[in-house]
Formats: sequence, structure tokens, C-alpha cells
Amino acid sequence: MNDSLYLVIDQSSQSSRALVFDAHGTTMLLLWRAVATGFIAGNRVEQVPADVVSSIRELLVDVAAKLGPNLQRLQSAALVTQRSSLVCWHRQTGEPLSPVISWQDTRAATYLAEIKLDPAAIADLTGLRPNAHYGARNKWGQISGVRLDFLKKETKKGRNDYFLTISTVPMFVPLNSHHRLYELPRLL
Repeated sequence: MNDSLYLVIDQSSQSSRALVFDAHGTTMLLLWRAVATGFIAGNRVEQVPADVVSSIRELLVDVAAKLGPNLQRLQSAALVTQRSSLVCWHRQTGEPLSPVISWQDTRAATYLAEIKLDPAAIADLTGLRPNAHYGARNKWGQISGVRLDFLKKETKKGRNDYFLTISTVPMFVPLNSHHRLYELPRLL
């Protein structure tokens, strides 16, 4: 008899969810935490990075509490996120330097229209069509939202190394979670 359990953390635009399944795919536990999303000036959609991380951290603690001794049955964990949402963060400290720019954000729509991309060529190359919702288009817009005072302070301290990281949420969350997903079975 396979009594293994499997954890999925689903971090989406409006909430984070933890689902625990048994070996037959039956949902054994479903928990969620709301995550606020700011809709700013009609085209900007952002989240507070600490809110995203804390929602997942709280879920991991709740999963451990709800499963109790059954936590030892967890065999694996997966993190599922909005892969086009981006955040700037400090490479050494993990400190967020910008809000999470949601995949729903379209602040780059004007820029995309100005550069006149060839949709057919891009589709042939990538399988995608130019779209203001894709994460890569926000990198430059996001850099302009980085806390420049922090960047200047670090440079004055002689830290001219490359500490700015721009990534999708799946890279940022595990580095900033108190409990790493791979440590969860050892929490009890």
C-alpha cells in the first residue's frame, strides 16, 4: 500500500493555495491565503513581494500543523506560480527591490506598439505572439521602479558588484521563504 502524500503550492494572482494529494490523486487537504493585488492607473498590476512570501510561509506552517505526524508521509513538493510575473531583488540578501509586476500588467503596451515587432516572425521563433502581458516586456519598466536610493547606497559602500536580479516569482519565493520547500518533511 502506498501511503505517500504530495504537496502542491499554487501561488496565483489573488491567492496562494496548498494542496496535499494522496498517491491516488485524492485531495487530502486544501488551504489558501489571499494575496492583495494592486490595480494602479489602469495598466499597472502589482503585488507586495513580502505578502506573496508570507502567504506561502503561513501555508507551509498550516500544512505541517494540519498533517501532524502524517507530514512524514510527504514525498515531494511542487511550487506553481504565474511564470510571467517578475520581481527585482538583491542577489545576496534576497531583499525585494521592486513590487511583483503581475503578468496582468500592461504598462509596456505602448512600447510594444512603438517598436513594431513582426508577430509572425516572433511566433515562428518562440511559438508566442507579442503581448503586453508577457513578463520579459516589463524588465525595463520594472527597473525604473527599483528603489534607486538603495542602489546608490550600495554603490557608495563600494558594492559595485552585480547584485540586482530580475526574475520570475518561482526563483524569488524559495529564496525568501523561512522554510524551504525541500525542508518541509523535516519540520516535525
